[in-house]
Amino acid sequence: MVPLRRNFRRLLPLLLVMLFATSAVAQSSPLIMKHADSLAVARKRGTLLLQGRVHFIHDSVQFRTQRAFWHKDAESVQCSGGFLFTHPSGYIKAQNGHYQKKAGIATASGDVHAGDSASSYLFTGEYLEYDREKEILTMPQKPKLYQFEKQKSGKIDTVTISAKRIIYNKKDAFAQAFDSVKVTQNDMVVTCDTGFFDRKNNWLSMKGHPTCDMKNYHLTGDSIFLVLDSAGKSLKSALVIRNAHGVQQEDPKRNAPGSVTEAFGDTLYAEFSSDKIERLYVNLNARGFFYETDLKDYRNLHQDRCVGIRNIFYLCWLLMFRTTIEAHHQQKLHLHNFQYCQP
Repeated sequence: MVPLRRNFRRLLPLLLVMLFATSAVAQSSPLIMKHADSLAVARKRGTLLLQGRVHFIHDSVQFRTQRAFWHKDAESVQCSGGFLFTHPSGYIKAQNGHYQKKAGIATASGDVHAGDSASSYLFTGEYLEYDREKEILTMPQKPKLYQFEKQKSGKIDTVTISAKRIIYNKKDAFAQAFDSVKVTQNDMVVTCDTGFFDRKNNWLSMKGHPTCDMKNYHLTGDSIFLVLDSAGKSLKSALVIRNAHGVQQEDPKRNAPGSVTEAFGDTLYAEFSSDKIERLYVNLNARGFFYETDLKDYRNLHQDRCVGIRNIFYLCWLLMFRTTIEAHHQQKLHLHNFQYCQP
C-alpha cells in the first residue's frame, strides 16, 4: 500500500503534463502544479480538483493552498482553505484566492495581508486585486496601507493611509485613496474625500473637505497640497487653495497665557522649519486676528472687525513671536494680500 502511494505521487506530475499537453505546447510559460496530496480529474470538462498542500508555479510567481479548482479553458485556479501568493518582490496572504493566468491577475479575499520583501509597505483589508505586470494593488474593502521608512538612526517612520478604496502603484510608491481618507504620520493627521500620496517625491494632494492637523496648527480649504522634507519625515510647506483658513495655537508659557492666531484668504502658503512656521503668505481677501486663550470671547466680539491692516499687524506680531515689526505698507502689507518672513 505504501509503495503504491509513493508511485502515485511520483506519477502525479506526469499525469498532469499528459492531461494538459495540448495547452502546454502552445504556451511558453505554462502553469505548473508541483504538488497535491490528492486530485480528481474531469477530462471532458478540462478541470482538476486538487486537495492537500497544493503548490502551483507560473513563471516567477507561485502560490500554495489547501484546496484548488483548476479550469483548463479559463486558465484560472480558484483556491480556498488558505492562500499564499509569492512573487519576486513580495507576497499576498489571505483565506481565499483566485489566479487568472492569461490576465496575470491575482485576487485575494478574507483577512488579506500584502507586503514586499524589503518591508517598505504593508497592505491590509478584506479584498485585494493584484496586477502582476503593472505591479498595481487595488483594495476596495476596508483597506489600510502602511508605508515604512527607515531613518539613519534606525527608527522606523510610518505613514498610515485608510479609506474606503485604495489603489497602490508599487513601482512608483504612489497611492490613491477615495472616500473617508485619513493619513497619519507622527503628529500630523490629514483627512479628505480624495487623496494622492507620492512617497518617492514626498508630496500629498487632497481635495474634498481636506483638513490638516499638526501640533499647534490646523489648515482647511477647498484643496490642500503638502510637501514633506527629503527624508519624508516632517512638513516642509503647505498650500491651501480657495477658502483657506489657518490656525496657529501657542501653549501657555510660565505666567503668560496661550494664544491663537487665525488667517483667512483665497490662498494660503506656509513654509515650515522644525515643525514651526518660517514664512506665511495669504493672498486675496486676506484677514486675520489674534487673541489670548484667557480672552476667548475676543474672537466673537471682534470677528466683524477683523479685516484690515490692524489685525494683519496682530497676525504678524504673533508669528514673529512678538518681535518688532519692521514693515512698510507698500513693501510687506496690503489689504488684498499679506506676506510674512521669519526674521
